[in-house]
Amino acid sequence: MKKYFPKIVSKVMKKSPFTLYFFSIILVIFASCSQKVADISKIDEFKDNNNDKSIEEYLSQIPKDLPKWMINLPVNDKYIFASGTNFNEVLQDSIDRASNNAFNRLVVKISGQVMSELKIFASEIKSDDMFIINNEITRSASIESIKDLVIGHQTIDTRIIKDGLLFRTFILVRYPKKELNKLTLRAVGNNKNLEELLLESESYQFMKSSIEN
Repeated sequence: MKKYFPKIVSKVMKKSPFTLYFFSIILVIFASCSQKVADISKIDEFKDNNNDKSIEEYLSQIPKDLPKWMINLPVNDKYIFASGTNFNEVLQDSIDRASNNAFNRLVVKISGQVMSELKIFASEIKSDDMFIINNEITRSASIESIKDLVIGHQTIDTRIIKDGLLFRTFILVRYPKKELNKLTLRAVGNNKNLEELLLESESYQFMKSSIEN
């Protein structure tokens, strides 16, 4: 395209002023559309499950100075991360509710990790009634059950933005992955039926012995 563009312009210049004017408009429209496509691409990367909203509506709801970790959470081998936010006219309420929001999101992630681990244990069991085992796993790995077991999560960043008379608080929390095995065993220990069913699982016995030792 770049190779032939000067030749196109040269030919247009030889035409009437009206043709040149029309060609200029086409170029402006093309540039505008290209920019719009680029902007939309960036916004699509930025959005998360907001396909039902228009771009303008979505942009209007994005606070200025939004922490990058609210869009892309940190990822590493040592921690599970989650973030939360709250918009409130009372500063302390904004902080407290943002903290609870972040913790609840963290619990959802931890619950999923525990569920996956328990299913691995269950896959090693020879049983004709996996329905009962799966029910016990679901109960032990439920969000409500795990919420009471999560100990040692850390708040590592807090941002507060003043927006008129309101406060917008963003909080980033993390939980050490090395504690997941202990938490999984506590979840099993709180369900005696599941604990008995998992006695046949070699992976469960290995995790238990590694923690106890």
